[in-house]
Amino acid sequence: MSEEHEHHKHDIMELRQVSKKRLILSLVVTLVFMIVEIVGGIIVNSISLINDAGHMFTHCFSIGIALVGMKIAEKPACSHKTFGLYRA
Repeated sequence: MSEEHEHHKHDIMELRQVSKKRLILSLVVTLVFMIVEIVGGIIVNSISLINDAGHMFTHCFSIGIALVGMKIAEKPACSHKTFGLYRA
């Protein structure tokens, strides 16, 4: 492989790590707000806050699916999956 190709591959790997860190941060922030909404909704007896916490759960679930997909995509190529699982 050429040096330019190796450099480009390294840049892509760094970009994936940054994206993964941002997704993890997004998940943590969303989980914290979801918990705050659940606790607040129970304390003030607000079905609206509890309902929004359920909505936040769907966001957490989708971010979790994205993280699982990124983890699967990190697996190396093998003989029957020559391009690896990047498209996951």
